[in-house]
Amino acid sequence: MSPTLSRRSALRLLGSAVAVAAAATGTGTAAGAHAATRRGDAPANRRVEGLIARLTLDEKISLLHGATDPDPLGQAGYVPGVPRLGIPPLRLADGPAGVRVTRHATALPAPVLLAAAFDPDLARRYGQVIGREGRALGQDVLLSPMVNLVRTPYGGRNFETFGEDPLAAADLVAAEIRGIQDEGLVATVKHFALNNQEKDRMSVDVRIDEQTLHEVELRAFEAAVDAGVGAVMGAYNKVNGTFACESGPLLTDVLRERWGFEGWVMTDWSAAHSTVASITAGLDMEMPDGTYFGAPLKKAVRDGGVSERYVDRAVRRVLTVMDRFGLLDGSAPPRPERDPAAGAAVALEVAKAGATLLRNEDRALPLAGAAARSIAVVGPTGAFPFVSGGGSAHVVPG
Repeated sequence: MSPTLSRRSALRLLGSAVAVAAAATGTGTAAGAHAATRRGDAPANRRVEGLIARLTLDEKISLLHGATDPDPLGQAGYVPGVPRLGIPPLRLADGPAGVRVTRHATALPAPVLLAAAFDPDLARRYGQVIGREGRALGQDVLLSPMVNLVRTPYGGRNFETFGEDPLAAADLVAAEIRGIQDEGLVATVKHFALNNQEKDRMSVDVRIDEQTLHEVELRAFEAAVDAGVGAVMGAYNKVNGTFACESGPLLTDVLRERWGFEGWVMTDWSAAHSTVASITAGLDMEMPDGTYFGAPLKKAVRDGGVSERYVDRAVRRVLTVMDRFGLLDGSAPPRPERDPAAGAAVALEVAKAGATLLRNEDRALPLAGAAARSIAVVGPTGAFPFVSGGGSAHVVPG
């Protein structure tokens, strides 16, 4: 384990102890510490407020759900812009281990292998590769990283996350997000929260007490917010009886009030279950379509079922992140060219660092000369490399 990770983990653990003590005694120290550094207390963004004032209700709602891309690039999602006001569209791509589009991208080692390197600096450079390539491949938002902890060996997406250690996950996700977003690509931490199993993952009700939730599952999400992540993806499952994407305790009390998150919250694909309950709880965007945040949202506003201020709040969150990344005034840097050689070099470094169990320093082990001929490589991937995972982790390597 790297010295940097150890120090950060120790400091984070100490902070957790203080937070738990404050919560237990009712002093509010933890909440006060976050409130003191909340960026949400800054003056309203004039550009964003000006746009909201000029948007029609239909235009506002169009920014809060996915649609069909007229020029698809094989990405996962698309949100149309508002051309008359200079609001560009957003293209959202999967990419836990490389950008998932129909064009070639660097196929990086799985995040769980990156975690085995215990190296935040390497995680930052891993993120930089994805960030640069995402921008080069025409994307604006990366639907990654994933930080749900590994809690069962049957989790189908365990390889996409950072293992079972909440301290390591927190340090590594913060570093990767900084790398991604330094290249101009909006990162999305997911799945908020407790999406840790495959069986019944769209309906299971995960029951958990407050202390365990914060000390274990939420630690990496909080680190992502502290690192300035632009978006959060809500989970499919329920948490303590309520679907995660309509949970006020998660989306407002924890994410906004306690942590000061200023970006937007989107659903996992088809994870919305309501209109009014979701938007009032703190959900901002439905993906990949507008089953609940399309026509039903407009009707709810027109009928008085939900105040338009909730629509404005969600739009404000989306536009604020777009403005932060220079997408509203054309100040975003030009899209770069891919650098496959540099990406491959980082991929190789991650593979070596994560896979190394021991080093033969001073030739202590008999792994040279005639003895080396007896070394065996076991398993099918010794002959046929397994390049990438399926589904949202698939990459066209090149």
